[in-house]
Amino acid sequence: MRPYIAYIIIAVLGIIILIRCLPRNKKRRKTFEIFAETGIGLFISIVILGLTNFDNFLLNSAGNLYLQYISIIFFISGIFFILSSFISLKRIGKPITGLEDTTTMIHKGIFKTIRHPLYLGLSIVTVGFLFTYQAIVLVIIGIIAITLFYIASKVEDNYNIKKFGQVYTDYIIKVPLWNFFLGIYKNRKRLD
Repeated sequence: MRPYIAYIIIAVLGIIILIRCLPRNKKRRKTFEIFAETGIGLFISIVILGLTNFDNFLLNSAGNLYLQYISIIFFISGIFFILSSFISLKRIGKPITGLEDTTTMIHKGIFKTIRHPLYLGLSIVTVGFLFTYQAIVLVIIGIIAITLFYIASKVEDNYNIKKFGQVYTDYIIKVPLWNFFLGIYKNRKRLD
């Protein structure tokens, strides 16, 4: 694929994300949605730029084969978090529209271990792509995307505190934001 095609695709994605972030009708966009969608746009940009594999000075990758093998572990674990969160959101959250507009607070399934498995999964898959492509510019874009996913997690916590009240505040104390291993440890401790 030619480099200019990648730039055109990324520009179109940027415009679509910008349009999605603008308020529609009388409904205001939630702040965490803007951070998350911008992070997803950057993630998609990494994938497109990496797949185009054009030989540019800034995108010339290191090509370390061991890091590419390690990326498989990141892909598998990231996809696990993403799919687990979709399943829990759909089955337990009873969403009104889409998946993110839940009517019930979820503290079962993967949400029993971490509060934002979808954002964590997207971040882990992003790291997997960074290990696959190993290009400096993509690493910079990836760090920005992961930072946006983290900010979206924190902002969504504030939104959920307003939505669910003290129940969510107690949930924050019991369940870590992204630390899966600490979440497993805390769950074990609660069961003992």
